[in-house]
Amino acid sequence: SNTKGLAYGMISALAFSMMGFIVHSSANIYSGALLLYYRSLLGIIVLFPFVYREIPSLLKASSKMIWFRSIAGALSMSCFFWTVQRTSVGNARVLTNVSPVFVLLLSWYFLSERVTKREILGIIIVICGALNLRRFGTETISPEVFSIGILGSLFMSLAFFSLRKTSQKNTHNLIIWC
Repeated sequence: SNTKGLAYGMISALAFSMMGFIVHSSANIYSGALLLYYRSLLGIIVLFPFVYREIPSLLKASSKMIWFRSIAGALSMSCFFWTVQRTSVGNARVLTNVSPVFVLLLSWYFLSERVTKREILGIIIVICGALNLRRFGTETISPEVFSIGILGSLFMSLAFFSLRKTSQKNTHNLIIWC
């Protein structure tokens, strides 16, 4: 139902916000790589009971797209953790949320999907907003942090972009677990 989907979306947003806060708060204590390792390990353990029967399918030749999605997702999370440890959680989330622009551009380029004038206007607004972080934000974002944040957004868009093919061959539980 719509209410159930909305509830899952809210729980997911809350969990990602809490994760960003924890990563940012512990920047001086733990490395981003260690935090990413524990976050991934926790995800593997919690979701394992839902996917253990499907794990052998990951060894088939037809599983290339889920591996692509997994690697793109891991690189995206690595960039996000690195970024959030060097700027505010809000700035890191804004940079991460540029990913729909890349998804739209990838869909246009690879799938020949039509881009409307409204979507082009949205792309311009999102890009201007992200670029203005450096100018009007409460803290200065270095070009390095900005670039890694945008790179993470690109990796996230690749993970999103691969969902169409991945979901045709794998269950949603396995896709989430990977």
